[in-house]
Parts: sequence; C-alpha cells; structure tokens
Amino acid sequence: MGRIDSGEAAARFALPDDPDQMRGLDVCYLTPEQVVRALESCAGTPILGVPALCVEVISASEGAVYINQKLADYLAGGAQLVWLVYPRTRTVQVHRADGSGQLLDGTASLDGAAVLPGSSVPLAPTLAPCSRCT
Repeated sequence: MGRIDSGEAAARFALPDDPDQMRGLDVCYLTPEQVVRALESCAGTPILGVPALCVEVISASEGAVYINQKLADYLAGGAQLVWLVYPRTRTVQVHRADGSGQLLDGTASLDGAAVLPGSSVPLAPTLAPCSRCT
C-alpha cells in the first residue's frame, strides 16, 4: 500500500538547475517504494524525491508563473501524475509524465491512471461550490 500525505507535505529532489529543490505540496501520494524510503529517513523531514502523484489546490493569490514552475518541477523531478485543482472555476487540470494532459470539469471523473489503477472519483460532489470560492 502507498500513502497519502496532505497539509503541505514537503518534498526534496534534484533538478538539473537546482540539485536541492524543495517544494511544499497540498496533497501527494507515495508509492509503496517511496513509503519505504520515507520511513527510512527521519520523521518530520521532507520526502526524498517527488511523489508519484502531486496535487495542488490553486488559490486566487497564486500566480500562473508560480504554478507553472511548480508543475514543471514536479514533472522534471519524476512525478507520474499532477492534478491542479481550481476550486473557483471548479475544474482540474491533469498533467501526466508523458506530456499528455486534460482539463476536467464537474461532469467528469478524476482517475488515478497508472499511479492508482482502478481509482475514480466523480468531481461533481468534490468540486461543489462553497461560500469561500464563489
């Protein structure tokens, strides 16, 4: 079994232009292999490497340049799947390691692809409007 972390989990990984990159994630999924590595490191330290699935919940204060840089870092660092969740527009951008992607709205279902095979979550109840997002 893998593990889901949330609440600004931190990941430390190497990129060609930054051998000691650190990023905070809103939600992430660690594969069983990544869980073993995480357990071998000290508690409270950043995850070593980019999680297989990275999820960012985008707020109005986050600019496109910043979000695009995080997305590029996750994919360059080895993420297999990145979900960018936009509560205000009730959409999710899906980005895969192979360069493919799609934009989903509330009528779609979000699936875990090869990272979480067989998992699927309908977005309608998940992306329901809230008083803070409208």
